Amino acid sequence: MNENRFLCTRCGLCCQGWLPLTLCEALTEAERFPLAMVLTPVKSSDKTFPLAERIGLPIPITKRQHVALVASPTAYIPPSLRCPALSPDNRCALHPNKPLRCRTMPFDPRRAEDRQADLLVPRKGWSCVTGAEAPVVYRDRRVVERTDFENERQALLDQAGEVRTWTAKLLQRDASLAQRVTHAAQSPIQQRVVVTFFPFLRMGSPANLQDFARHQIKAVTLWAAKTANLPSCEPEHAYYTRVRAELEPFVQDA
Repeated sequence: MNENRFLCTRCGLCCQGWLPLTLCEALTEAERFPLAMVLTPVKSSDKTFPLAERIGLPIPITKRQHVALVASPTAYIPPSLRCPALSPDNRCALHPNKPLRCRTMPFDPRRAEDRQADLLVPRKGWSCVTGAEAPVVYRDRRVVERTDFENERQALLDQAGEVRTWTAKLLQRDASLAQRVTHAAQSPIQQRVVVTFFPFLRMGSPANLQDFARHQIKAVTLWAAKTANLPSCEPEHAYYTRVRAELEPFVQDA
């Protein structure tokens, strides 16, 4: 029997940087998180490809090769900054209603279940416990406590149709974006393409667009201020400024 142990000590170090969300979570937390849609081309040789093919959009790269393009709503937070829902004592202000991605950690249902073991190895500086005092969380390549793992995977599958439709429309309408995606897909290392979240809503989501825009303007304005004097956050700062400019005319015309 092969067992892996893991215990979170609430060091808060995994609660910073990008946070993948479901569509529902993104809409619910638009006033808190600066949102982006992150496009990830997944090659057939990648260990995440089996699920990526179910939730992503197949796109051709050559006559004999295609990738699964996975679009993920994401809280677009600089890697060096903490999640806005994390309190000074490293407690989650959203708990117990925190995003599925946070509940499932350290596991990731975007991967095959039998390929999770390396995710239980803490990154440098993290204080996770993996010794005998920690509970067994992974046994014979199976997640022991399965509820959160299965809930997140099901959420990805449930929204897959809507996200695939949006992705296809966006690539058809934006030739330059299609070129960026193709370039990322042809890279020897995995690359991601970040686009703004708002166009997705305008192409079919039932969300109230004006309400969403007002909430999101508050979020990106706050994060633009947070990153204004941080050289390491220049790409994110430019993104927040661009999103605010994109949304403001829409709200004013409402």
